[in-house]
Amino acid sequence: MELAGAVSFTAAHTPGSYTNGLAPNQVAINTGENRVDGATAVWTDIDPGPDGIIAIVSSQYSGPLPGGGSGSTGTYGYAPVALRVEEFGAGPSAARIITQPVTQQIFEGEKLQLRVGVAGSAPVYVYWFKDDSAIPVASGWTLTIPNAVVTNSGSYFAKATNTLGSDRSSNAS
Repeated sequence: MELAGAVSFTAAHTPGSYTNGLAPNQVAINTGENRVDGATAVWTDIDPGPDGIIAIVSSQYSGPLPGGGSGSTGTYGYAPVALRVEEFGAGPSAARIITQPVTQQIFEGEKLQLRVGVAGSAPVYVYWFKDDSAIPVASGWTLTIPNAVVTNSGSYFAKATNTLGSDRSSNAS
């Protein structure tokens, strides 16, 4: 796992996590072999910098078997089974789009799926628009059109809103 976007942080990983040879913002955890030792990736005192954005990235790990155990160097696929993010001391914040929808090329009959990532003080609501008109039944981080047809072509965007403000995503078509 990797903590991305942080200006500074303190690594406080529990025993059983593996950091040898990895960047300071990376950790590998052996979740295989029925391990029950509770190895956990932990970062504290995270400073996300002026943009206020961080990401936790989980990806394929290649290297020695983390935390010991049997096996040798190779490619291992580890995935977190849970993620808990806590923010302390931050005040209320307006809704904002932090991940923009991506333009896609699909064929008639295929599924169109657009997503946004949002941040801000809860509750944050997300509404979708096509060609500047609200889509009445579309709300949430993901817009899905299961069987797209030609009339679904257009320019889509999302709007995130809460009691403190709103933000508009970029267009995706």
